[in-house]
Amino acid sequence: MSPLPLLLMQVFVGLLIGSAGGLCYKKGWNKAPIILTIGILITLISDMLTTSAGFLFFPTKKSFLAYFIIGLPFVIWHVFTQGVIYGFVLTPTIQKIKKRRFYAFNHTKHDVL
Repeated sequence: MSPLPLLLMQVFVGLLIGSAGGLCYKKGWNKAPIILTIGILITLISDMLTTSAGFLFFPTKKSFLAYFIIGLPFVIWHVFTQGVIYGFVLTPTIQKIKKRRFYAFNHTKHDVL
């Protein structure tokens, strides 16, 4: 289990991610550029918040810089991989699900089989 400050930050970040997903769903934002932009922003925010939580254990300017610099390669890699997932995996998956749902709701059982 994570130390308490990090755990609280992870819970907050989880709420932020869930809220962003719910907002995208309600607004119908299912196009690649929108999902990609929101995904990258949420990833940056979550990485900054969770990295900053480590600062609470060693609250000096040097320790914050150390946490930030050591975490920077991970943040860059995380943003890149999330961008690939949101832009090239999630968006086509959402489109296929919407097509199947539309098809299933607009045809009888006999047409689908």
